[in-house]
Amino acid sequence: MPKRTNQFQDLIDLLERQIASKDASVEMSKLLIDTVTGEEREVDIVIEHNSGIHPVRIGIEVIARKRPVSTTWIEGISAKHRDLPIDKTIAVSKSGYYRPALEKAKALNIDTLTLREATELDWSSKLDSIPRIQIEGFIVPYLTSATLVFYHEESLPIFRNTDLWKVPVFTSAGDKRGTTKEIIDSLIASEKFICVVKEKAFTDSGTVIDAELQLEEGSYVEDLDQSRHSVRSIKFKAKCRKVESDASLQKGRYRNVAVALACGSLLGHEIQMAFSQRPEDETPNVGLRIKKQN
Repeated sequence: MPKRTNQFQDLIDLLERQIASKDASVEMSKLLIDTVTGEEREVDIVIEHNSGIHPVRIGIEVIARKRPVSTTWIEGISAKHRDLPIDKTIAVSKSGYYRPALEKAKALNIDTLTLREATELDWSSKLDSIPRIQIEGFIVPYLTSATLVFYHEESLPIFRNTDLWKVPVFTSAGDKRGTTKEIIDSLIASEKFICVVKEKAFTDSGTVIDAELQLEEGSYVEDLDQSRHSVRSIKFKAKCRKVESDASLQKGRYRNVAVALACGSLLGHEIQMAFSQRPEDETPNVGLRIKKQN
């Protein structure tokens, strides 16, 4: 997909994906073939409805200027879409339209939409009373140290000059379970451990978690002489960091649907959220997009 998108186009794409019917597909920055020149032309958002005898393809062009758009932009869309396999054209302007542009769009059978602010919001959910949302995330815990706990204390000196992280651990049946580091890495990446970590009080500077993994009875490691040493558990430390970001909600209406949009950043990624709620919906639909910032 071409990377010629902007934040407002991304948000409109999120909304369209929520509002579109189940039989429709939504694709952003889609390339269509010009029937005259044979070249590829990019359309900001393309919606394809596959129900009925003949599929219907809708092309949406999005613009995010500070001022309302003029007739020139509408004429440009019309000329561009005239030779593309598109059945219906929709224009979306963040700042609205000058009157001549609306008249031109009507004459050319182009629907004009905008994300207009609502003076009286009609959200039936609690979202109406929330001016901002908090985006919370954390760096996945990473292993900082690990120590084998033996059943017999005399075993530890044998491994004193050994990198315990690389020592293979065997089950009672003699199967290799993995190295000490591999076992702990697998644990701290598991959903169960992450759920426990989330409950810890993180700080922006990072939190060190002390934990101990009990091994099954009969587990052992081998020394250089291939002598077995029974291992009871693995003690380890893992570090993680919590990060938070606030984002204000821009509320309004789009396609006669109550909507709210929010943009923020977290861990070097741009976070975009779109909420939409039809009159018949009890709760809002939520769309989320995470993009790595350049």
